[in-house]
Parts: sequence; structure tokens; C-alpha cells
Amino acid sequence: SNGNAEALNSKIRLLRIKARGYRNRERFKLGVMFHYGKLNMAF
Repeated sequence: SNGNAEALNSKIRLLRIKARGYRNRERFKLGVMFHYGKLNMAF
């Protein structure tokens, strides 16, 4: 099923609505990776 992909797409869509302040597509892409990329931020 594509439920996981649809859930992620809806989260990205919400981020796009909030992201009217991003200057370009690269910053938007970095924002998506920061919020939903499951990055390990522990040092």
C-alpha cells in the first residue's frame, strides 16, 4: 500500500504552505529533510 508515501506527501504539503518564506527550492528541500528526514541530531 502507498499509505506511508501519502502521509509523507501530506506532511510536505503542509510544510509547503508554511514555507512561503523560503527563498528558493533548495532551502525548501533542506527544510523537508530537516523536518522529515529522520536525521540523527545527537552529538
